[in-house]
Amino acid sequence: MRKPSFLVVLLFALAAGAQAAPPGEFAGVNPKDLQPSPEAGAVDLAERLVWTRSARNTELGVLPGKYTAHGQDAQGRYFLATSPAFAFYMRSVRGQYLLARGGVLLPHAPTARARFFFVQDDRVKTGKTLEEAMAHTPDEPAAVPLLDALLNWASQGHLVALAEIDDDALNERLRAAFAAR
Repeated sequence: MRKPSFLVVLLFALAAGAQAAPPGEFAGVNPKDLQPSPEAGAVDLAERLVWTRSARNTELGVLPGKYTAHGQDAQGRYFLATSPAFAFYMRSVRGQYLLARGGVLLPHAPTARARFFFVQDDRVKTGKTLEEAMAHTPDEPAAVPLLDALLNWASQGHLVALAEIDDDALNERLRAAFAAR
């Protein structure tokens, strides 16, 4: 299976969420700009947490596993999955699943909405089902056009925070799992 280029994956992710989020809801964060978290927290997430957007025929989520406090900024604390490494997933409007490194951005403000994020890199798992994507071994990066290569190089390792999660029950579950860590 041919691996989609960075630009395709990024545009795909933005387009899938843009229909449900106001402009400017997506943020690219350079990990070098993050400060250490005051608590070096770790979370053992026991269940898959899913944001299903039926009206948009998309789904975003994180898989069970271990998440560590990766850092923080003015927005909140970033919990990055360490096991499994590919723990953030998205189901596209076409039904394809994409798995990437990622996690949860938990805002500092107790009433602010959480976000999922992924780490921009060349390794993405894909499949027709979530299970197929989880079993997929990412292809090595293929030769890409110069623009894709430059964008990849410039944003390699950046965290892409997606739209605020507008599901109150899911936000409560995310806070319960990550806030005390």
